[in-house]
Amino acid sequence: MDALNHWPELCELSAVVDINEDLAKSYSEEFNVPYYTSVEESLKDRNIDAVIICLPHNLHEPISVQASNTGKHVLVEKVMATSVAEGLSMVDAAKKNNSKLMVAQSRRYFQEFHEARKYFDKIGKITNSPYNFTCYFDKNVAPP
Repeated sequence: MDALNHWPELCELSAVVDINEDLAKSYSEEFNVPYYTSVEESLKDRNIDAVIICLPHNLHEPISVQASNTGKHVLVEKVMATSVAEGLSMVDAAKKNNSKLMVAQSRRYFQEFHEARKYFDKIGKITNSPYNFTCYFDKNVAPP
């Protein structure tokens, strides 16, 4: 939600979906958007261009495929899928429906990685890039 709110000129929240109606309604009121208790119903909403799937990993594939099949773009949290077959199913659905499919990996946008890419040609073929990401959260500044 922070990311969506950070770039209001690029994106906006159109609706929330939760099978628990109390939670759906609560989020709806908090963010002043409609809510759905069914993925299928939400995908009929023409005001929704893309979906963000933040669910248990075993639900990523079926909902991603459903969304792609209705022409919605999909951002799915990592882990993308629980098997190669599920991942390929998601990719195939996106290709077939000309929709975008992206797996959330925010660290690829960190400045440090962009800096490292400048040296790839000098290093040669890169097959693996392990890194250590460490951060300190003081109880006074930790995210809620």
